[in-house]
Amino acid sequence: MASSRFIRLCVHKNSLLTSHIPILRPLSKKAYADNLNLPQTLFPLRANAAFRDLEIQESTGFDSLYEWQRQRETQKEFSLHDGPPYANGDLHMGHLLNKVLKDIINRHKVLQGYKVHYKPGWDCHGLPIELKALKGDNYDNNKMPAIQIRETAKAFAEATIEEQMKSFKRWGVMANWNDVYKTTDKDYEANQLQVFYEMYKKGYIYRGYKPVFWSPSSKTALAEAELEYKDYTSRAVYVKFPVNTLPGGVFGIDGKAFLTNLTYALVWTTTPWTIPFNEAVCYHPSLKYCFAENPKTAEVYCVCTDLLPKVEDILNTKLTRFLSNIGQELDGMVCGHPLYRDKISPLLPGIHVTKESGTGLVHTAPAHGIDDYNISRIYELSLDCAVDKDGLYTEDAGSELEGKYVLGDGNNAALELLRDSGNLLHESDYVHRYPHDWRTKKPVILRATKQWFTMTSGLMQQAKANIFSLKMYPEPSRNRFLSMIENHDWCISRQRYWGVPIPVFYHKLTDEPLIDDDSIAHITKLVREYGSNCWWNLPMEKLFPIELAMKHYTSPAKFRRGEDTMDVWFDSGTSWATVMKDQDGVADLYVEGTDQHRGWFHSSLITSTVTQSKAPYKGILTHGFVMDENNRKMSKSLGNIVYPDEAITGTKKKVGLGADVLRLWVAASGYAADLSCSNSILERFGESLRKVRNSARFLLGNLYDFNIASNEVEHNQMLEIDQYVLHRTLKFYEDTISSYDNMQFAPATRHIMNFVNTDLATYFEAIKDRLYAESSNGILRRSAQTSLFHILDVLTRAIGPVTPHLAEEICTFAPSKFYYKPTKIITFYVVRYCSTVCNLAPKYSYFTFM
Repeated sequence: MASSRFIRLCVHKNSLLTSHIPILRPLSKKAYADNLNLPQTLFPLRANAAFRDLEIQESTGFDSLYEWQRQRETQKEFSLHDGPPYANGDLHMGHLLNKVLKDIINRHKVLQGYKVHYKPGWDCHGLPIELKALKGDNYDNNKMPAIQIRETAKAFAEATIEEQMKSFKRWGVMANWNDVYKTTDKDYEANQLQVFYEMYKKGYIYRGYKPVFWSPSSKTALAEAELEYKDYTSRAVYVKFPVNTLPGGVFGIDGKAFLTNLTYALVWTTTPWTIPFNEAVCYHPSLKYCFAENPKTAEVYCVCTDLLPKVEDILNTKLTRFLSNIGQELDGMVCGHPLYRDKISPLLPGIHVTKESGTGLVHTAPAHGIDDYNISRIYELSLDCAVDKDGLYTEDAGSELEGKYVLGDGNNAALELLRDSGNLLHESDYVHRYPHDWRTKKPVILRATKQWFTMTSGLMQQAKANIFSLKMYPEPSRNRFLSMIENHDWCISRQRYWGVPIPVFYHKLTDEPLIDDDSIAHITKLVREYGSNCWWNLPMEKLFPIELAMKHYTSPAKFRRGEDTMDVWFDSGTSWATVMKDQDGVADLYVEGTDQHRGWFHSSLITSTVTQSKAPYKGILTHGFVMDENNRKMSKSLGNIVYPDEAITGTKKKVGLGADVLRLWVAASGYAADLSCSNSILERFGESLRKVRNSARFLLGNLYDFNIASNEVEHNQMLEIDQYVLHRTLKFYEDTISSYDNMQFAPATRHIMNFVNTDLATYFEAIKDRLYAESSNGILRRSAQTSLFHILDVLTRAIGPVTPHLAEEICTFAPSKFYYKPTKIITFYVVRYCSTVCNLAPKYSYFTFM
């Protein structure tokens, strides 16, 4: 008491305070205590959040807040479209990061007077769910009926949604949990079919035969967004293609005179299994090439001049170079196939050829490479594919290869054929980044099949223009998103049962697709009534009735229903058509991780740009991933996984921290980069939140007898320090709200902690004597209480978006006239007078407020 009074007197020796100092008289301990205005509050000292959170949610109406704010009379609307998480397993810290960021934004908007539109959703189709649902059944999807697979997968998804929803509620996410969307909803599926058809009619969806990423482990085509690149060891080989023909005048000499049976075009590849399907060898017309002789064997190799040293290194031999010129001189050169004597491989120009690796001559198998396919379209090369859906060579590959797995024994068999032919110059292991199926984690191949594609080449300019018009948080993410808008077509068909069907009929003899206005209208009507299961369980005459067939002068018996389903990225990428229908198909904000630049952000942009001629969002917020405290990926093998629900509710060995601590971690960590997380990190945030709680308890405890209507002190009667702390409070509020407005949540939490640890800690110490020892109804105490009342109001508003449980708990124990409500825009009276106290800043600057 004495020391705090001393500080007070030193600081305020010329202030109003000095004229109201009471005379201190010795009192007995009991008498002294009886004469103090000690804090009184039932607000618990400790949060016990693991247990209290649910009580707070129930008693304060967390479940009803969303609908309440939707019914307010306000013209201000804000829509945040929830990207649907997969309904395929337990939630992790990445889910918590994403949901809490969205909830912070939504709660802030509600406090600012907006009506928020936010509808939680789930992505329910696709291979990940199908595989998990049927994992324990030892199923063979070639034998199990499609409808049984679909029903099993749907039941799994529904059960997962129920469990995930419990966690989202536990985290304090504001939503109407009785009104969610699922990609399996009938209307959702019907709207998706309409988007598909509109894109088809406009020429942006087509069926083609071309190489696609194919997963032998999943037996389906995959899109780029479904691939993971990781280290893989391939067998890299240098293969000799015997030169059959040199054009006259090549490199300024007589080709026939120069040619010997030991002249070869030298090719390097990491996919020996594709050599049997070689159709050509490509060179770059602008690179320099040479012929060089191997003195050990008298063989002559044609390679890129700049890559000759690499060839010499692998052969450990100095080659004799005697001819060199630009690639266009190779035009007309023809090689024999390294395995089949009756087959030729012409040399063809290709701008995809580089001098970064290999020999500058590229093996070309059109059925197994994108660049190869593009060359085949120009020069009409064969696109025949002799690899089946399991990744096995078919009988068309020959008896030596038939039935062998191309990435296993088939690759070894192809190598053995090359050795036997004498055309395998060199082989070695080669470790490189290679695409893997994102779910099975097994390597994929490129394989030509008939698929449905979205043509993106005609969309690039408009799609990029749409990106430039967006608000991007953080701003540098714009460039990353732009780099993901690539000029190659998107394969949207999948050879699985659990998905939305591609609504096309095929002629049984010609395989020609049938899709038109009438067929789509009919199928969409059926799906809207029965759901997409109707595609599998209704008879053909119901799907393709005679009256439809007659319009095409045919009969239903001549057609079959398609078996392909749509890519799940097309499912979620059309969510705006259902969820944002009442918002003109456009949300104010999408919030997801950086991986969604090539995922949901991308697919949504493509579908919306084609059908709406605009992006389905006005802004995008992109967050990083959650790593451990050493910036390593969380994994069971490392034992560094933090499970959100365990951290919140606790385990047998650890006390639960409650949802607000994890929410504070999300806000304070900064979303622009990857976030570090561990139990010790979360415990530190628990300590930070405890300081906020203690400040709130001090405020509540000293307002137990304060009524704003009858006890408020007018501004001109308040002590200077009380006026000044309200000025600081307003500055704190403005800075915090500005940070929230700009999606800068880490600065917002810093403002909160600085205000609590510096401004309030110092101010509380300075006014304790007045609060405890002055007359309970005297102006000195009421002046301090007036400032405390408004500080409590502002602090509660400031923490509300991040720590809603604590904010609601404060309101529960606040004075009866405390008017914290989500609808109220801050108008506490200090706003009217803040300009009059600005000149007090120099006076109190040394009092650690600044």
